[in-house]
Amino acid sequence: MSNTGLLIDDSPTSDNSETLDVFCAALANLIDRKELALPVLPEVPSKVLTMTTNPDMNIAELSNLIHQDQALASHVLRVSNSASYGGTRQIASLTQAITRLGGRLVGDIAFGISLQSDVFQIKGFEKMVRQLWRHAFAAGLFGKEIARLRRRNIEGQYLCGLLHTIGKPVILQACIGLQEELGRTLDKDTATILMNNFHNSVGSILTFSWGLPDLVSKTCLYYTNYEEAPTFKDETIATYLASQLALLIGDSLEKEQEVLRSDPAFHLLNLYPEDVQLLFDKLDSISEIIAAMAI
Repeated sequence: MSNTGLLIDDSPTSDNSETLDVFCAALANLIDRKELALPVLPEVPSKVLTMTTNPDMNIAELSNLIHQDQALASHVLRVSNSASYGGTRQIASLTQAITRLGGRLVGDIAFGISLQSDVFQIKGFEKMVRQLWRHAFAAGLFGKEIARLRRRNIEGQYLCGLLHTIGKPVILQACIGLQEELGRTLDKDTATILMNNFHNSVGSILTFSWGLPDLVSKTCLYYTNYEEAPTFKDETIATYLASQLALLIGDSLEKEQEVLRSDPAFHLLNLYPEDVQLLFDKLDSISEIIAAMAI
């Protein structure tokens, strides 16, 4: 498996290569001059994050916060009633959802959903952004499974997976804003290449600006090239693997799964074939959770 973490094929074409060069130069200039517009962390996901990273998390406060946002509450309820968690009895209250899923998982879902809803709504690229978030959620959930197998920090690894491509929508938003200034129209292929080229550094800058743990900004920066990570190397490798596993969600082929099984990154984390199989066994349940989120 190539260590790229690419979501979409980014092979440039001759038709858009000039436009690509123009946008690349403009973006690099914005980043170098620290003039790239970064979204602030909105109030709801900020509160959820504070609650869920507190060892003494108050479940009642979390429930009250989610109750204030009907869309967020409905997402949590859909996941709690999904096939992976629902069993045979449908539930209709957040209290029951928290009892069924656990406060930590509800908090993880609430943070991701509220962040997705509040920060990035990009007209004309809705499908692309939705695909990015579905991938990010799946990577977060796979990150938790990897951390659980390795008996490591589950919540931290979830954040790394969820936010490892957070730089992509920031770049997309910036490029849309540059269109008029550059006199160029951004097409989806060019946007994909730009996001893949710049998202590591932008994601690291953004998560640092949000005051998130250094672990998150470092994994954003190095997950596509984990050999060079100066710190948090295991977490960075785990984020890379979580991203690759998330790419299998949906329409993966058996051949792609077999290629990933032989990825040396599993060995670097001391994950044995039976451990790797446990991760692949999660494909269906994580697919169901992502579908239930309806993002």
